[in-house]
Amino acid sequence: MSTLAIYPRHDANVSISNGQEVMYFELEKFVQKRYFAFSENIELFNNQLASYLMNRIEPESIDHLVCNWIDVLRLNVIKQLLPNVNKVTFLRHHLSHAWSAYMFTAPTSNDLIASIDGGGDENDYFRIYSYSGDKIHELANIPINLGKPYRLIGLLSPELYRDQSTGYRMDLALSGKKMSLAALGKMRPEFVNAVKSFYLNFMEYYDPLTDSADINFSKLLQGLGFSGQMFLDRDTARDVLATSQYVFEEIIKEYLYPHIKSGLYSRVVMVGGCGLNVTMNSKIVKECNIEVFVPPCPNDCGISLGAIKQVYPNIPLIKHPFSHNLPDDAHELKIARREFYTSNVTINEIAQVLANGKIIGTIVGPLEIGPRALGNRSYLASPLIPGMKNRINSQQIKDREVWRPVAPILTIESMAHYFDNVLPSPYMTFAPAVKSEFRKLLGEIMHIDCSARIQTVTSSDGWIYWLLKEFGKITSHEILMNTSFNTKGNPLINSYGDAFKLLKTSSLDAVLVGSSSDKFELFSKAERISYE
Repeated sequence: MSTLAIYPRHDANVSISNGQEVMYFELEKFVQKRYFAFSENIELFNNQLASYLMNRIEPESIDHLVCNWIDVLRLNVIKQLLPNVNKVTFLRHHLSHAWSAYMFTAPTSNDLIASIDGGGDENDYFRIYSYSGDKIHELANIPINLGKPYRLIGLLSPELYRDQSTGYRMDLALSGKKMSLAALGKMRPEFVNAVKSFYLNFMEYYDPLTDSADINFSKLLQGLGFSGQMFLDRDTARDVLATSQYVFEEIIKEYLYPHIKSGLYSRVVMVGGCGLNVTMNSKIVKECNIEVFVPPCPNDCGISLGAIKQVYPNIPLIKHPFSHNLPDDAHELKIARREFYTSNVTINEIAQVLANGKIIGTIVGPLEIGPRALGNRSYLASPLIPGMKNRINSQQIKDREVWRPVAPILTIESMAHYFDNVLPSPYMTFAPAVKSEFRKLLGEIMHIDCSARIQTVTSSDGWIYWLLKEFGKITSHEILMNTSFNTKGNPLINSYGDAFKLLKTSSLDAVLVGSSSDKFELFSKAERISYE
């Protein structure tokens, strides 16, 4: 018998385990609706469970249900679908965040854990813990919501929020875009007090019933000197976003750094949605000279994994950040073989295609866990060819803003060769600076502040590591350009049909399909793709 843990809100996810291994389902990638949340309508909730989950599991094998943020009505629906459930456990939001990290790294007795989020189930947003004696102990509960104001301040920008005709409207995609755009502005000291007040007093004026922050924005704009406005011009907005990043970091430093500098801890574990802030993570490493660990799913999509870890504290670690989920439309491969040119290719031939300037979308093995594309569902390209980033970001492929960065993926051996103050970053959770001597060479994967959100891989990561090695033999650089294989506003592709539709309608050069680490098939529109 097994335990099922469910988290129903945005980034909804389910994990199932018998204590030996875990099956993980991130619902947005099946539904193909980014930030998917289960409905609060009971009938629709029942239909969603039946359509998206029940056919992927063995309902009769579940005897323990673990919940976070489930009301009584939806709980009853779940229990009807899982007929053998005889135990129900409710777990806390931030503790589940904290425990989720230990599905990917072994805990140590001198870990300091920061869980920083835009919400919580006890009106809590920022908690600090320590790990010792096989338990997590609370050190501080800071009633400051950092995640929600960090995201929503992006609504003031005409580059991030183009449809201003209806006023402010919530958008869960703003945080990552805002972090990128903030680097194009400059921190303005005269904005600091108003932005800090926006953060510290956000929940006082925010209306959770209507999800309205109108009063917050009115006070912020008044404090910034733009009373009577609702939005800002491009350049001013960039400076406000840069100031917001500065204030965000200063608040975290105020509460977290005293614990770090106490000398009691040798590692910081960052979880919660704010754990995706790679700029903050990198500054902790640089300024505190301490190891920082961030799991691949620090945001809400890791809640069910943290719940499973609390039920089964001795469950084996997840060694690689991939779920069991493969595309379920294999029939599309047969169709594609008739429509496109196909070749069985070696790792060396794939590397040569990339070195020749082609862009490849990958569907290799199972889906990534979490929001980052880590090779299995990626666009891959050479970072050594000028204009490659703009080509990927263009309307013909990703269709996103020109200032949006793409990431470097590189072997662990070459990490320190190209970057300063860097730790291994297998899940794209740090953004170290590119060394000055490589900034011209690696301009395509470098942001305006000369940083890059790196992903490091080792030989245990399989095919992607050996691809980098082969690319290095051809170009002398074991580094590729990597960004998520998706379409605008949608999650990672996990459908052969969707991948081949994109190959047919976009400027993508090829799709790489692989069900194992040594058998690959390349689909392309061109009759001949050179492997030399």
